[in-house]
Amino acid sequence: MSGSWYAFTWAMTNGQVLEASLGFFINPIMVIALGVFVMKDKLTSMQVMALLLAITGIGYQVWHYGELPIIALFMATFFTLYGWAKKQIQFDAMTSLFLEALTLAPFALAFMIWKSTTNGSIAFNADTMTTWLYLGAAPTTLLPLVFYSIAVKRTTLSMVGFMQYIEPSLQFLLAVWVFGEVFDEEKAVTFGFIWFGLFLTIIEGAVRMRRTALTQ
Repeated sequence: MSGSWYAFTWAMTNGQVLEASLGFFINPIMVIALGVFVMKDKLTSMQVMALLLAITGIGYQVWHYGELPIIALFMATFFTLYGWAKKQIQFDAMTSLFLEALTLAPFALAFMIWKSTTNGSIAFNADTMTTWLYLGAAPTTLLPLVFYSIAVKRTTLSMVGFMQYIEPSLQFLLAVWVFGEVFDEEKAVTFGFIWFGLFLTIIEGAVRMRRTALTQ
């Protein structure tokens, strides 16, 4: 989780919000692949189509730019491994998160002390607003992880993977409409393929739920 967080934080602070968004788009593909090939999940025909569309969209961007989106892949890989680990352990959501925080706390504290004694720490010398933003980042980060921990226990990894497309879509809107990042034709093609695949899975899920309701 720390590996994914580090890449995400770097992207946020270096004007790479779209790159981070792409990372969270790639992550569900890796999660779905892990669910299918390792956890033996079964995909519906529409889910297979959505997966192929997402792979096509990302492959187009890689081909056009001639380079791999390293930050996006780094984020996606580590978060996928995190989801797999969460699926394997037997602790409840709150216990596992507590143990994760307990394990990471000494490393985080040591880093903050090192920063404050060498180059100076912004966190320790920030204005009131920035301090509140730092503090507010904690529950904003932890609450999604709580729900994520509950979700991976209650459903398949492949279903979790498809639902994870919600987050990068919101990040995409932030990147373009709030932070003013460039949204060129290549990114439009990539996101278009992914969104169309997501639309297919949503429609299929709605139809299935309606059929289930009618038969009850």
